[in-house]
Amino acid sequence: MNQVFKWIGLVGCCAGIALSACTPVKQVRGNLVEDKNLARVEPFMTDKQQVRMMLGSPVATSMFNEDVWYYVGEKTEQNAFMRHDVAERRIVAISFTPEGFVSDIQQLDDTGVEVALVDRETPTSGHDMTLMQQLLGNIGRFTGESDNPAVGGP
Repeated sequence: MNQVFKWIGLVGCCAGIALSACTPVKQVRGNLVEDKNLARVEPFMTDKQQVRMMLGSPVATSMFNEDVWYYVGEKTEQNAFMRHDVAERRIVAISFTPEGFVSDIQQLDDTGVEVALVDRETPTSGHDMTLMQQLLGNIGRFTGESDNPAVGGP
């Protein structure tokens, strides 16, 4: 009878471990701005320091204009070893005036700002060489002595 209780305890322990592995792991990545905090930011009334206090530090700033801050965040869920699923993703861009006050608040879609891609090629100088021309092209070009006095020649 004592042996049966041991087996029941062992099976119950294994079932508990197996069921706990099915619990989804939830994570927040980046800086996910909440609606109530974003509602407190008023254009032309709120400055950079107040935005930083209300929303936290931005995830990124614009490469071309330091007066645009980006808040990017997402909530993910992952079950056991499965791939994580994005439950919520949010991108908020806040633009500032030169004086440091909020001028515009934009909520972007999942892809962010679309950039128009150009499919033309950049021209380069020189000419196209085959693999053999590249491999054999330098044979006989260089001698043992340097012609450049700065490198150690005569």
